[in-house]
Amino acid sequence: MEQFTLRECSVCGGFFAPRRRDHRRCNTRCRVPDKSCLVCGIAIAVTTNRRYCGSVCQLAARRDRERDLARERMRLKTRRRVIECVCIECGVRWCWLPLALETYGRRPRRSFCSDEHRARGYVRRTAAWRQTRPDKVAFWNFNRRYRRKAQSVSNILERDMRRMMHRYRGECHYCGEVATTWDHLVPLARGGRHSIGNLVPACRPCNSRKWTRLVIEWSRIVAREKKVEAGGVAQ
Repeated sequence: MEQFTLRECSVCGGFFAPRRRDHRRCNTRCRVPDKSCLVCGIAIAVTTNRRYCGSVCQLAARRDRERDLARERMRLKTRRRVIECVCIECGVRWCWLPLALETYGRRPRRSFCSDEHRARGYVRRTAAWRQTRPDKVAFWNFNRRYRRKAQSVSNILERDMRRMMHRYRGECHYCGEVATTWDHLVPLARGGRHSIGNLVPACRPCNSRKWTRLVIEWSRIVAREKKVEAGGVAQ
């Protein structure tokens, strides 16, 4: 058996008896390079394959990984994309940034390029639907008349309506255009009263788009649309 003389360790400087010709370090601590904890930076025993000094740092690293993963998932979930749309009314193509965030794989849709075309398409589709479903129209009108009678109706005089129209200068309460209809601030379907205090002049597009919403709900929708059209991001 071949015998080797004492050799100086290249790391600590101590002398040792090597077992092989290529040994240059005295023990395992000197053979394995020093390691430090990935979280706190404290030195770790080189005899192990651990990456953290203890369970506290290991749990902290796990929480950091879970937080980063949750942020990445939320970023992918709420990613906004510009959608190319085609107007049903005029056939014009344009790019649209949706108001609602894309969630659960659903893709928001917009079928009209402007509010004017939306109102025009709504009137056209409503007229076609009324012609094909007269029974539904009669039932809807009956329910509306019944709801109006069921409320504590106050007498609405013509002079009150003229005074109200003069107060608004014949303009829509919502957009300022020429008012051609009357709208209930609190819709009858939401428990509103058919009285002069609950009526405001409105144009046909605003009256149709407001539908059975309250004023605060309608104002939020209009504010979001104006912000998106101005180049902002709706929240």
